[in-house]
Amino acid sequence: MKDKSPSIQEWENLYSAAVEFKKLKPWEWMWDDDIFGVKNPETGETGFCCVMGGGGEHFALGLYQGSEGLDGLSRIRSGEILPDEPEALFVQKCLMASFENREFIEDEDYQILRKLGLRFRGKNAWPLFRSYQPGYVPWYVTDDEARFLTLALEQAIQVCRQYYENPEVLKPPMMTQLLVRVLDGDTWHDEWLEPWDLEEKEVTGRFVKEEDLEEILKFSHKGVLEVDYYFYPEPVQEETDQRPYFPHTILWADHESGLLLNTTLSEPNEWVPSLLKSFQEVTESRGSLPHKIQVQKVEIYDLMENITSKLDIELSMATGLDVLDDAREYILDTSMDDPVIQVLEGIMEDESFREMVENGKLMELLEEGTLPDSMREELIQALNEELEESGGELEEPEEEPDRFIMINPPENKANNFSKQITLLPDDNYQGIFPTKSEREFQDKPRRVAKSCELLLETYSDESIIKKELEKLIKEDPDFLDSYLILSKIFIGEGKESEAEKTLDIAYHRALNLMTDEKDCWPAKLEDSWIPNWHIINAILRKAMWLWEHDKTYAALNLFRKLLKTNPHDLFGVRHYILAISMGRDYYDFIKWVVECGNDEIVWEWFEENYPKFPDEFARWREEAEN
Repeated sequence: MKDKSPSIQEWENLYSAAVEFKKLKPWEWMWDDDIFGVKNPETGETGFCCVMGGGGEHFALGLYQGSEGLDGLSRIRSGEILPDEPEALFVQKCLMASFENREFIEDEDYQILRKLGLRFRGKNAWPLFRSYQPGYVPWYVTDDEARFLTLALEQAIQVCRQYYENPEVLKPPMMTQLLVRVLDGDTWHDEWLEPWDLEEKEVTGRFVKEEDLEEILKFSHKGVLEVDYYFYPEPVQEETDQRPYFPHTILWADHESGLLLNTTLSEPNEWVPSLLKSFQEVTESRGSLPHKIQVQKVEIYDLMENITSKLDIELSMATGLDVLDDAREYILDTSMDDPVIQVLEGIMEDESFREMVENGKLMELLEEGTLPDSMREELIQALNEELEESGGELEEPEEEPDRFIMINPPENKANNFSKQITLLPDDNYQGIFPTKSEREFQDKPRRVAKSCELLLETYSDESIIKKELEKLIKEDPDFLDSYLILSKIFIGEGKESEAEKTLDIAYHRALNLMTDEKDCWPAKLEDSWIPNWHIINAILRKAMWLWEHDKTYAALNLFRKLLKTNPHDLFGVRHYILAISMGRDYYDFIKWVVECGNDEIVWEWFEENYPKFPDEFARWREEAEN
């Protein structure tokens, strides 16, 4: 259904609120980390307001919609994604009221201003309203969005005035809460709410039928697959008055052979059913289920987790995907720069040409070597321009082997033609991507990690920290840093028994997370993957406790396992192994490390002494250097 545009009255209300907000100039005393919320009385959704312009560049109010919008804002503010990078378009869910120069005002905006009789002059004087949705081109606001943005601007004026009088107004009673303006009857009031305390979307149940799973359960398990998606950087607009979008390109590949098995394009809000459907297509075309699927995006992991558990498939988070990372780079490189391809893309928009594709006439013309004159002339012109730029001769590309093979390309609604692309030489792929026989464990990124970090930065009162940690444990009982911090607090309070019990919970949960059904450790538990840190920390703390309580052999056993699975050892496990090997006492060694106050001294001590124990460190040295 087509989005409804705001009425003249709704536009007038929105511009009036924006003008009043700009007169206030709240960016002169507020920063973009002073976040507060406004609850939409029409929908119940909370939008989180961010005042921009403290740096003197982009003056605006951003209204980030729901927990998804707030998460996108957090990723940009943390530096994970830079605001001027293309990736920012794929995570932002917000309504923006900004103040721009005249050149940024589109004709559609200007026509509305004329109808309202409004005129603006000067730098950063022109109000501009845009809707940002992940995967879509920034677009004009709808009537619903205009009303919500108007309310947000009006309430932001109230909050910004309060903040000017008292900056403590946004300081929450509990670390995880934010101030939210809520309408009760005809009166707006303040409430302290937890933005992350929202239900997770259950995506799998809506798109996967039990009978579909039963149909593919008959297949045996074989091989390792990779799956990923990315936003294709060229927007698609199906109709002139519809919002353009960046297609989700979903890719499946065979990890061991390098075969690209399936490509599917979808609209951003349809990627979930498209990915699940493509999984069924891949399974049926291979005639087997994979025994393992590798992913590198949390949202894909969360989507596939319930399915893979029902199908007895191992699901693994990877820091990179050998085949698909190369495939993505190759597809983007070869599809964006060719002038002939650009001409063909323009021709594809012609309705008569589309009909030729659909009825098969184009294939006949290509086989005969003839093309319509209009198409032929455009191609000749493009080639001539290329000839002029290259000095009269087209450069012949260097011959190189095909790089990957695509098999069983699915029918694609967004693209009525499919390209056969090659990424790996099919006769030499095993040498490039060797089969991995050892199990590597990588924990999934955990949302509460951010809350835990913020908790320690915000509060020093341990009674408050304990209460908040208990909430975090309830939210995610497998995030182990919460237990470890709580255990330290118990030690400070002299509650040794409670500290030990809490540490044991963290340790046993760590083992449950990373060991297999036979209680075997993974071959790799690397600290280069940051989400593994809380697991390594839990095991390391348990080993330190054992050493402290004279259970030296048990401690040494844990230290050895940690070093074996993680030879790069950012946590310094090898230092404890050397200290025990040299007969150092726990308290004596820890006191010496603290007194050193310099990591370089400890490093020099280790480099000088570890060669004295070749049986202990020879294998570690070899693996660390590889």
